[in-house]
Amino acid sequence: MKERHYWQRSRIVVYALLITVVTVSAVTSIELVPRAHADSPYTLNSVPAFAQEGNAISLVLTVKFNPITTSTTFEFRFNVKDPAGRTFQSHLINYTTAPGQDQFSVIVAYPGVLFPGSNSLAGQYAASVDQVAPSAMLNVASSSFVLAITDNPSYERTQTVNLQGSGYNPSESVAVTIRTQATSSLVFSQTILATSGGIVTGSWKIPVNGTIDNYIVTQLSNRFIRGLKQ
Repeated sequence: MKERHYWQRSRIVVYALLITVVTVSAVTSIELVPRAHADSPYTLNSVPAFAQEGNAISLVLTVKFNPITTSTTFEFRFNVKDPAGRTFQSHLINYTTAPGQDQFSVIVAYPGVLFPGSNSLAGQYAASVDQVAPSAMLNVASSSFVLAITDNPSYERTQTVNLQGSGYNPSESVAVTIRTQATSSLVFSQTILATSGGIVTGSWKIPVNGTIDNYIVTQLSNRFIRGLKQ
């Protein structure tokens, strides 16, 4: 069996996050996208369920029901709670069914024109949907997704770890370091200037003899510090 690294995530404080990489024998699985109950006509999926900071997530709401002979207008509001506990709400989203229709899907991008919000904080985001019409119902469906600094949830030796952080000022200087957790040995260090869009990117190729350990990756600027364990 190949040795792999896995990432788990938990928020320490705003702008300081902890993500751990462990070997396969110590993995605790976490379901990122909760499934709706079998009898629920509403299903919400996050696509993708794992992405890097600065990327948009498509929230796909699917509604199934018994065919009706008249047109019906549905109205929904999408909600997302970020790792810092802030809740963002979408504009009202409408969908009108045709006579005889028995299901439909609505796709909303987060963040986007219809759904203002933040995607510059690493961690798990909780998504839910409230139905406003034809009858008001709260939390008809829920899901979750993870935004991370890394491009994958797991890595093997010799693979490249691509890093991306967002929410910085244009040309802001950000110091990126990677250290082993056990001995705090520095394996990567680079100062990177943010793009005009506030994005910081970097990469580290895991050596063929890389230590199987947890690694701490930190992005540090004058405004805040972000960290994660690899």
